[in-house]
Amino acid sequence: MERFELELAMRLWRTHRALRRRDAWSRDRLVAHQEAALRRLRAHAYRHSAFYRRWHAGLEDRPLADLPVMSKERLLEVYDEAVTDPALCYRDLEAFVAADRPGYLHGRYVVVSTSGSSGRPALFAYDAREWAWILASLGRGMTWAGLEPGSLRRRRVATVGTVSPWHMSARAGMTLPGWWLPTLRVDAAAPIEAVAAQLMRWQPDLLVTYGSLLAGLADAQVEGRMDIAPRAIVCGADGLSEGARVRAREAWGTPVFEEYAATETAGIAAECEVHSGLHIYEDLLVVEAVDDAGQPVPVGVPAMRLLVTVLFAGTLPLIRYELSDGVRLHTEACLCGRPFARITGVDGRVSETLWLKSAQGDPVTISPVVIHEIMDVAEVTGWQLLQEPDRLCLRVVIPERGADVSESLPRKLTDALGRHGAVVPPIVVESVSAIERGPGSKVALIKPLAVR
Repeated sequence: MERFELELAMRLWRTHRALRRRDAWSRDRLVAHQEAALRRLRAHAYRHSAFYRRWHAGLEDRPLADLPVMSKERLLEVYDEAVTDPALCYRDLEAFVAADRPGYLHGRYVVVSTSGSSGRPALFAYDAREWAWILASLGRGMTWAGLEPGSLRRRRVATVGTVSPWHMSARAGMTLPGWWLPTLRVDAAAPIEAVAAQLMRWQPDLLVTYGSLLAGLADAQVEGRMDIAPRAIVCGADGLSEGARVRAREAWGTPVFEEYAATETAGIAAECEVHSGLHIYEDLLVVEAVDDAGQPVPVGVPAMRLLVTVLFAGTLPLIRYELSDGVRLHTEACLCGRPFARITGVDGRVSETLWLKSAQGDPVTISPVVIHEIMDVAEVTGWQLLQEPDRLCLRVVIPERGADVSESLPRKLTDALGRHGAVVPPIVVESVSAIERGPGSKVALIKPLAVR
């Protein structure tokens, strides 16, 4: 066992237990912990990062909301100055990944890559302390789903997603101690028959998959092409529709838990057993929901992006780092008793926002939630909306014996977009056998003309 792996194994159990204890904290204790952790993070950044000393000069005592926003593009420009380890440089990360021999950079860093689904991929390095928090945060959703990782009974997990060795979830599976969580990774881009065969051989207790894949897997179970009996299902990465939840219940009678994560932050939020929104991991992160101008949005109002501060990030401090995801916040206490604020929905990336025009020629912004509210309950197994110069093309995967939606869906979408003041172009429905997957095997459900 390498030194990194030994240190990780020692830290992982402690971090997991710490997260379990925090579920029982009061709201006041959680807020106090978050404030103290934020002070430590900022002090660490100012002491060890040349970039943050310069960028936040004169702002060291100002509230977090007064600090500048860090974009991914800006971070890549200043990476070598922003890191707190002088031995780290971005060129080394790129060479390490290009060599395609996943191990530990300099013997002490796990390197992961973003999928690049919203532009240029970015590389991040985490030491054993940070990686233990990341693994524990990713396992938190499993614990809330009722399956305890690292317990005496070995829980078998199957993850249907990307098999790229540099993706966060793949690296997590590769570095997890075998006693902690036996995991099978299945390529989401493989034919459904191949996915089903691997799942049947493994017989997972927990199925982790993309939300866009869940309905198709459930159909395979109902139609007798697959026979597994997961005790819980966790979905994330590219959205979870209510229709997919219904199909999963029909297929397995099993609860589905939504999880929200990013490469830069690991776990951000997850559903508990009450299934009333996703609890934000406020003990690990400070999450700000803002509008296009960077101003906080009221509770319940869709935000255009998130600003995330990662409280455990010491190697590369991330302070007010911008994620192009839209969410809706809900702050009332959950019946489960956990102290964390909740996200009532993840509406999709800013890159999935449609820009149409009004009758007067003014721009009309259409949030992804407008599309999802219709498509999430549509009788289709998969879908994707493409904006073309003179029309909207709706690609759908219709299940066996499914109803014709070529007239009903364009009518519903036209009505919804029209209610937001848009002049709606013609909407055509194209029936396909599968939805093409992009970087990281994710599905871009909405592809505006500007990002195609």
